[in-house]
Amino acid sequence: MIYAAALHNIFVAMKGHQLFKNFGFSLSKTEKPKGGKQQTIINYDLISYDALANDWVDYDTGELLTGFVPDGRLEYLLKNRIDKNMT
Repeated sequence: MIYAAALHNIFVAMKGHQLFKNFGFSLSKTEKPKGGKQQTIINYDLISYDALANDWVDYDTGELLTGFVPDGRLEYLLKNRIDKNMT
């Protein structure tokens, strides 16, 4: 189970506190691999997130922004294994 309310309380309590500190050595910068689809959105007020589509939708054209399709395990987790109760 994912207890969303408990995670929220933990994140609120940790806000502003430095929990991790860098130590050791720095590696040289490497070029990041290029790939994946990249889009620049100019009129972002024309799109909105649709939870049923699991994507951002341009309602003028009906086009999906990312084309993301969650696998069955993620859908099961999101629909059945999240406890949002604040009690």
